[in-house]
Amino acid sequence: MGRSIRSAAVHVLTALLVVACAATPRAPSPMPPPPTASRGAPAAEASSGPVVLAPMGIAAEPAEELDPAAATARPRGFVPGAPGELVRWETSDDGRRYTNLPARFGAAAPAEIVVYATPNGNTIEQTLGRQRGTDESFRYDIQHVLAQVRLYRKEVPEHTVALVVLEAPDLSWPTWRQANADAPARAAAMMKSIADLVPGAKLSLVSHSGGGALTFALLNHAQTLPDAVERIAFLDSHYAFEAGEEHGKKLAAWIRASRTHRLVALAYDDRKIRLHGKRVVKPGGGSFNATFRLIHALEGEHMTVRESREGAFRRFVGEDGRVELRVHPNPKNVILHSALVSDDNGLLFALARGKGEALEARFRLGPPRLFSPLVDAAPAGGNASATAASTP
Repeated sequence: MGRSIRSAAVHVLTALLVVACAATPRAPSPMPPPPTASRGAPAAEASSGPVVLAPMGIAAEPAEELDPAAATARPRGFVPGAPGELVRWETSDDGRRYTNLPARFGAAAPAEIVVYATPNGNTIEQTLGRQRGTDESFRYDIQHVLAQVRLYRKEVPEHTVALVVLEAPDLSWPTWRQANADAPARAAAMMKSIADLVPGAKLSLVSHSGGGALTFALLNHAQTLPDAVERIAFLDSHYAFEAGEEHGKKLAAWIRASRTHRLVALAYDDRKIRLHGKRVVKPGGGSFNATFRLIHALEGEHMTVRESREGAFRRFVGEDGRVELRVHPNPKNVILHSALVSDDNGLLFALARGKGEALEARFRLGPPRLFSPLVDAAPAGGNASATAASTP
């Protein structure tokens, strides 16, 4: 897969975040309040209409239409977002949380909640993505999680697809994990509260970069993962994988517990990438090495993993496709860290695995960006960057 020098330049900055896993905890970075609700604001009173609050979530009559224009606020603090969407912002000792629900959903429809842990140094707003205004941070254009979930929703209309984005209090999930001895219990509590949002929903746990630390905290909580977890996707975020912490054993047991369980991991050969003439990844570090630690651990659990080639990527598949690992060989030795998420449609690829041949073919791994028409515009009064649709 060809990569332009301009594309590589943006992702050079993101590579520095990879080595932040062992960083000393720092003071929280200032973050702007969300555009639709003030931080720490109390939840809105329940409005009249078809929505019924359950003790720990929201339910609705099948096929009921929830019109965001009908009220200024929704139950449990939900407010109108973009057309057809309801959103909610929350804060806690474990950071900020953004939830996006489709305005039309039915209680009888299968529900999937995409839980996305932000990468190091990125806010929720930057992770959601939008067109960049003049002189704005490149981070608004390197993930586009919201646009990718919007496109995924359009392709699976028979499902209710919610999005929850989790931001660590200091913009670093590795730092949060190191600073809290009870991080595994906290991670499990987070997932339970998210699963309770839509009763019966299945969780797709997705992470990029340091966001993988949240998934590993959950893995360390117990011998088995919560029943609600149906999919785990590491988007170049699994470099903290350690067989010595029984990550492989737990993942293998979880994969075999149900034929609907899927493990996806994306990586690239990052062993020799350089920044200012110096190697970024320490010997044995990075997601390339972590991928092969993962493969060896799964094979140690008597799981057969077969290698093939698909497009520009090495492909490793196990358990009838329920394990799907892709590694870009990176012959040009450039930084592809966040390009795997945005330029290669990595989130769409991960969500489509196991959803049928048509959807898998639609959301294949690689450019161009399929979600560009669904990216939000730059802020009012700002000048959208002419290059916002592709990584500079």
